[in-house]
Amino acid sequence: YYSQSQGSNTGVNVSGLPTDGSTIYVRIWTSLPNIGWQYNDYQYTAYTAGQIGVIDVRVADDGNDVEQLLQAGTNPQGVSFDAGNMYDDSSDLELINDDAYHSGDQLVGLRFQGIGIPQGATITNAYLEFTVDEPTSGTANLTIKAQDANNAQAFTSANFDLSNRTTTSASTNWNNIPNWTSVGSTQQTPDIKAVVQEVVNRSGWSNGNSMVFMISGSGRRTAESAQGGQGTAPLLHIEYTTDEDVASEITSPT
Repeated sequence: YYSQSQGSNTGVNVSGLPTDGSTIYVRIWTSLPNIGWQYNDYQYTAYTAGQIGVIDVRVADDGNDVEQLLQAGTNPQGVSFDAGNMYDDSSDLELINDDAYHSGDQLVGLRFQGIGIPQGATITNAYLEFTVDEPTSGTANLTIKAQDANNAQAFTSANFDLSNRTTTSASTNWNNIPNWTSVGSTQQTPDIKAVVQEVVNRSGWSNGNSMVFMISGSGRRTAESAQGGQGTAPLLHIEYTTDEDVASEITSPT
């Protein structure tokens, strides 16, 4: 039971009300000249207000950032590679070309665990952040998608493990990337909220699940991997809101 004296004011704030969907009954008394006291009864349903959240999650370890070779070849050191080979033990990530070691272009995968976003939340901003490992220059254009899955599973060593995963329809282009000249500086992608939104909107998505992002394209930019240092591992930043529940009102004056 909640009560509050209004006095001569035209409005009053009442605190401590429930927010669990229960029903609140309000009776408002009014003193009318030559009539006396009368009241109207009102019924409300109480809801919790919407939530605003910001999360930052880094790739946890070197098993959660991988490079998949796109074509077979032999590098300058004479090492041969097969198309689809998976590598998870590099101290850096080449986005995308790695002629110097992996004999060509590759697909890069990043897996982020424990993403604390409710199913169906509205994503207002999101990006990936990389730490520069080597100075790199020249034309570079990348495309970022996510795995279209409720809870993206860990990478495996099986050939084509990354490219065999179903991707989101949404994607973000990161074109004409400026030269990376300062080792240790951070570089952020354009907004990838549409990509994240598609995953969070899945009916099977649950708070705390994992997401995998896949990066393809052309050119080269070299970033730190998780093996290069946890504090400089790729980072996923997401800002979101949950829809504010609007209290329904049923009025029944008597």
